[in-house]
Amino acid sequence: MCADAAAADEPAAAGLPPEFAADLRGHLIAVNRDLDRLQQLLGDACGTLQSGFLGAAAHLEEFRAGPAPDVGCVERAIEHLDTAVTALQVQDLASQLIEHTRVRLRRCADRLARDTPADMVPTPLPPNPVGQTRMGSGFVELF
Repeated sequence: MCADAAAADEPAAAGLPPEFAADLRGHLIAVNRDLDRLQQLLGDACGTLQSGFLGAAAHLEEFRAGPAPDVGCVERAIEHLDTAVTALQVQDLASQLIEHTRVRLRRCADRLARDTPADMVPTPLPPNPVGQTRMGSGFVELF
């Protein structure tokens, strides 16, 4: 038996219409890919931000410690800060991807609610591992 046939049998065994299960599976796979892309974007942005801010700080420290003002140090610090600001623009991309993913998940949930028998009890979701709702400036502890 091929893998596709086995996958097609699983949803039917769960009591879901095969076309519904295939559509839902497609949406969930797409959401998973979106989340993988988001993880990559955020990882890249964090690395770029760290590099930009640390580089700027190093050049400004060099400027402060020098016997005479070195305009080159300030220019290099500005270049690093420009890189960091560019990395901050990833937030816009990440927000768009999160919104797109949220809409897809909502459509899946709505379709499940519409097409699932009323006597099926939903499985409770595990608690959100990140409860942060606002951010402020201050010390950052990396773990």
